[in-house]
Amino acid sequence: MGMTFSIIELNYIKNPVVQKFITVGILGAFTTFSTFSLEVFKLINQGFLANALIYSLISVIFSVTFLILGIYIIRLLL
Repeated sequence: MGMTFSIIELNYIKNPVVQKFITVGILGAFTTFSTFSLEVFKLINQGFLANALIYSLISVIFSVTFLILGIYIIRLLL
């Protein structure tokens, strides 16, 4: 998502419909928040509260970190 955002931000993809299709339509299908939420719910429901918390924190930290990394990689390459 970070790489795609950078490509859009740098105006390599100018059509707003195509921008939304790629970011929300294609990439969104692979990174659905509902799947993440269901996994956290299952852990909590099974009594693994600490695991749910760790999983949530690690997922968010890695997601933001790799988003930023993707943005910087594209900015360096383009």
